[in-house]
Amino acid sequence: MITSEEKKAIRRELGAQYSPAILAHLNSKKILNTKGQPLSPQVVQNIVNGRYENLIVEEEIVTLIEEKKALRENAQMKKSKVLK
Repeated sequence: MITSEEKKAIRRELGAQYSPAILAHLNSKKILNTKGQPLSPQVVQNIVNGRYENLIVEEEIVTLIEEKKALRENAQMKKSKVLK
């Protein structure tokens, strides 16, 4: 289950409107609910707020954050090379 500190980290990395980014990532990975449908924004918000536990979605959120950080670091390195 996601704690309040983890929620703050998610919001810091993905922004206050984190649901669309998470949903897009989950849809690209074809992660669906038990009925075989895409997860709703409300379900994602409930998982991030710690109301529901879904280990698969929580793991994918961590993966998404890692990807975003790697992209940001890569962009920073490229910018620093250009500015030298």
